[in-house]
Amino acid sequence: MLLKDLLNERILILDGAMGSLIQQKGPEEKDYRGFELKNHPINLKGNHELLNLYCPGLVYDIHASYLEAGADIITTNSFNGNAVSQIDYKTENLCYRINLEASRIATKAAKKYSSVKKPRFVAGCIGPTSKSLSMSLYSETPGNEALTFAELAKAYKEQVEGLVEGSVDILMIETVFDTLNAKAAIYSINKVLQAKKTSIPVMISATISGESGRLLSGQNISAFYHSVSHAEPLVLGLNCGSGAKELKSFVQELSEEATCYVSFHPNAGIPDHEGKYTQTPQHMAKDVEKVLQNGKINITGGCCGTTPTHIEAFSELAQKYKPAKPATKKTYMVLAGLEPFKTNNNKELIYIGEKTNVSGSEKFSRLINSRNYRKAIEVAYQQIEDGADMLDICMDAAGVDSASAIKEFLAILSTNSALAKLPVMIDSSDFQTIITALQSIQGKPVVNSISLKDGVQPFIDKAKEIKNYGAAIVVMLFDEKGQADTTARRKEIALKSYKLLTEKAGFPPGDIVFDPNIMALGTKINKGENQAVSFIETCKYISSNFPKSNTTGGISNLSFGFRGANQPRKAIHRVFLKDASKAGLKFVIINPAEINNNNLPEKLINLAKSVVFHEDEKAMEELLKYANTNSTKKPAVKTKKSWREQDVVERLKYSLINGISDYMEYDIESAIEKFKQPYKIIEEILMPAMGEISIRFDEGTLFLPQVVRSATLFQKAVDILNPYMNSEINEKSCSKGKVVLATVEGDVHDIGKNIASIVFKCNGFEVTDLGIMVPAGKIVETAKETGADIIGLSGLITPSLQEMVNVALLLEKNGLNLPLIVGGAATSKKHTKKNIAPFYRGKVMHVKDASKIGAIVRKIV
Repeated sequence: MLLKDLLNERILILDGAMGSLIQQKGPEEKDYRGFELKNHPINLKGNHELLNLYCPGLVYDIHASYLEAGADIITTNSFNGNAVSQIDYKTENLCYRINLEASRIATKAAKKYSSVKKPRFVAGCIGPTSKSLSMSLYSETPGNEALTFAELAKAYKEQVEGLVEGSVDILMIETVFDTLNAKAAIYSINKVLQAKKTSIPVMISATISGESGRLLSGQNISAFYHSVSHAEPLVLGLNCGSGAKELKSFVQELSEEATCYVSFHPNAGIPDHEGKYTQTPQHMAKDVEKVLQNGKINITGGCCGTTPTHIEAFSELAQKYKPAKPATKKTYMVLAGLEPFKTNNNKELIYIGEKTNVSGSEKFSRLINSRNYRKAIEVAYQQIEDGADMLDICMDAAGVDSASAIKEFLAILSTNSALAKLPVMIDSSDFQTIITALQSIQGKPVVNSISLKDGVQPFIDKAKEIKNYGAAIVVMLFDEKGQADTTARRKEIALKSYKLLTEKAGFPPGDIVFDPNIMALGTKINKGENQAVSFIETCKYISSNFPKSNTTGGISNLSFGFRGANQPRKAIHRVFLKDASKAGLKFVIINPAEINNNNLPEKLINLAKSVVFHEDEKAMEELLKYANTNSTKKPAVKTKKSWREQDVVERLKYSLINGISDYMEYDIESAIEKFKQPYKIIEEILMPAMGEISIRFDEGTLFLPQVVRSATLFQKAVDILNPYMNSEINEKSCSKGKVVLATVEGDVHDIGKNIASIVFKCNGFEVTDLGIMVPAGKIVETAKETGADIIGLSGLITPSLQEMVNVALLLEKNGLNLPLIVGGAATSKKHTKKNIAPFYRGKVMHVKDASKIGAIVRKIV
């Protein structure tokens, strides 16, 4: 590229002010109107961009004067050539033409003065508008912007299309006072250039507010640079401000950080009481020379108040000095809030606070559900005080408009400097919520997450869109087959994802974070492989094969089954993180208050090691005993009588709740003698026991390994009863109907679904159980093939809510208005009523606890 070669060879000269020279030439009202706007109702004098249409000769002469003064690059007369600025004059319909003609006039002048020895270039000027996306219009109601990101991006898109059609050599986003405005311009540039399948170098220039070293929207220079680096600017610099002398130190700071070329075009000092800039070319040249001497810039020129005489003085000076060399590219990730966050900060692990996730905190969830966002900010403060380096923000909850909630929460967060200085992780399974969040953040965040679950092309498309907003990305190791639960599968999906991101989506390797999926201890999801060890092995693989990328994980998931037992959880985290960090784990999603684990008993640490790394069943039993003994919540003691001395009903309940299998067969046989009808044993003994287990798990007096063990025992009891039930069903020989059950796509949890299956069978239904991770299409197809009378959907995790909606939509589309049962921990009556019932013409029933499924089945019968 010729321009890049010249930037390496010498300091290039940019032109000076356009508005100052237009005012000197004194155009009249008629010059702004032409015949087209002869009867326009608004005074147009001062809308200088209209001169491109109605007085082009004046604009051409100004360009020529700067070229004669030695400018290598001239800027188009289009600073306010966007609909947002032109609407004040009711001339927004002319924006495309304004920019097209502005670029044609400048290009004509540049061609006339260009030579082999001194080629000239045209930069299409894109101004900031007078509006700010980051700063709210009303201080009491942040988020009520005078302008939305989409509106500004649309205006910039039209402007860029005109400039590109007019054949500019550079697209220059200048006088940036709000980084989010600049990101809207970058987004539009990317979209236009992608659509036209072409490339044009980008130049970005910010303006500093006073002596603060920050943009008006609050970011310091380094944070600004990293927040717009996804534009891959050829040149990045500073303009406007108080003058060359005042900007000197800030230019030096930028030059040391930027891996691109650096520009510098300040004002001619500060305007006097009449609004005139009084710094002479000679005086200003001395200040500019001090910057040139440091060898920190590649382009210099002028902004407000500068003239061709100023530019001529700079041109003469520039010949004496060598251009800057761009800084070495960083080998580590840099994120940004109002300030940069560098991941090479000597911290072994970076902690991401999980309590600003509605799934990670009951208090936060309650506040978000009641839309008390200002109070919810206190949770964020506490996470930072407890040691979080950044925040995981998630609003995915039943009954919550996640996009609206995250926008308002981020707006309030941005007004708190202590929180706003930090980067954030945007966590959502809804892509529109992610986009809404990205349109609300001026810094550089992390998006959590995308995966190959929906296929290759959606994965690439989402990655490209996230890149257009300048965010880093978390990749969950899922694909069309489901969640990776072995080391081999994790490595396979990681490699495939990395290649697609870097080769197809153009994603920088340093902005990729892999989540190898941490499974809860005691779930026995894959009996053949230790999940904690597999996670760590995958981290090693990623660190070795993709050294610029990082890894993350929700560490609380590992100890999820021990909720309420703080010390065992801390011990699990401690032993796991020690090895995981050595393997390359960098970002830890956790409640930072649970990190302080230095005073744990050695016995507990050793137990945790045996459980985490060896899944030793004996160690698990001992850890469960320890958890029960030291739980923050204790179950009520209902009787002092030995449990084996009680009647068969209480004995069976006790066995289920406590996971005791020794007497199950004997007690079931005893129960059959008493109840005669086997299904009554399930409904009147086993199901209530499972209901109590669910309650105790919610209270934190039982833990996930115990729940899994009880569910396994429940199945054993049903297996013992099956011959009796089959005999009874054969006697009745009448099917009550056909049921299709499934855990929806993206979810691997099936305890509740399995219980529902048993209850339906007990009540005479034919059940087709499709298992876990079932796509909506397969559920609908199976319902058609089997002639289903009822469909049951289960899900534990929040993303399952949308999958259930997807199933209902597809059923509706196919004209299958069957009774639909939705259940699982993720669901709620509120979500069902709000998101499924309004459009689904079939009967919709909700059951959160599988132990209550019997009542619904009886109602159906």
